[in-house]
Amino acid sequence: MRRWPPRDIDPTTISGPQLKAICDRLNASPRKCLGWRTPAEVFREKVLDRRA
Repeated sequence: MRRWPPRDIDPTTISGPQLKAICDRLNASPRKCLGWRTPAEVFREKVLDRRA
């Protein structure tokens, strides 16, 4: 999470909607370690595998 807000900002002052926006952006960013899939895609795949 520390990538987006400036370092001098106290994390406890970030509002709920701002925190959700940061999380959404992190979860929508493709990662090399995930084969260029997003964390949200991998999570959804894992959840669906458990249901089957």
